[in-house]
Amino acid sequence: MSGDLLPQLRERFGGPGLSFSQLDSGPVLHVDTAHCTAAVAFHGAHILSWAPKNAAEVLFTSQKSIFQSGVPVRGGVPVCWPWFNAHPSDAAAYAHGFARRSLWRLEEASCGSAYTTVCFALVGDAGVFPHWPHPVDVRLTIRLGEVLEMALQTVNRSDTPFVVAQALHTYFAVGDIHTATVIGLEGGHYQDDVAGGTRALQNGPISFGPELDRVYLDTAATCWVVDPALQRRIRIEKEGSQTTVVWNPGAALAAKMSDMEPGGHQRFVCVEATNALDDQRRILPGESHSLLQRISCEPL
Repeated sequence: MSGDLLPQLRERFGGPGLSFSQLDSGPVLHVDTAHCTAAVAFHGAHILSWAPKNAAEVLFTSQKSIFQSGVPVRGGVPVCWPWFNAHPSDAAAYAHGFARRSLWRLEEASCGSAYTTVCFALVGDAGVFPHWPHPVDVRLTIRLGEVLEMALQTVNRSDTPFVVAQALHTYFAVGDIHTATVIGLEGGHYQDDVAGGTRALQNGPISFGPELDRVYLDTAATCWVVDPALQRRIRIEKEGSQTTVVWNPGAALAAKMSDMEPGGHQRFVCVEATNALDDQRRILPGESHSLLQRISCEPL
């Protein structure tokens, strides 16, 4: 999709509060209303930024992110689909699937009295997308207002069941990772992927230092990112998920990331609504599954 399509997008979807710009990776939809500001890239249906009106940015996107076709963005809300982490059987496949590397189609963009609704679709016949032999019919519906809500719906248009692992891999901006904590998962078990997949019990709030990469199991709990440096709490609700990932790369791993700005790891924490491990979803022909995440902020 080239910049030549911007006039068509503006004619069809443009209006008060909605505008478009162009990156090398594709168009970007900008929202500026009485309730919030936001930006969503067509590449990956990727939410790049969101801030309630007169409030600080809620999402972290690295200043060194690479906005090129086929390259995932570092930050915001990557859509990991139809597998999470490594491909289950092909080591050569991209991590986290192809959705975040693909150009999605905008189907809806409209401003209402309380929020703006945006819907992106990723659709293709069997065999169109790499390492996935099934038809693809996925939609990300985003509501942007004083609350950010995103719902990722997968429909099985084939005549055979398939299994999906997925995540809304949200990077939350924090003032200082060393003072930020995540609460709401106390007393739950997690798989520690830094420690080789061992399992442990969460005692107290989650704090950060070196690399942390955990999958919290059998949980539909609401979480909060508590951020004394920015004097706010970010509330993270979810539906259609029984696993939550909490991740920060720490200094050593972040230094190896070509798309991470110096010291960037100190300014975000990922808390992700997922369907991973035993929570992967088997979708029967003609049926669907929705993964939803809802984000709001309040002062400390």
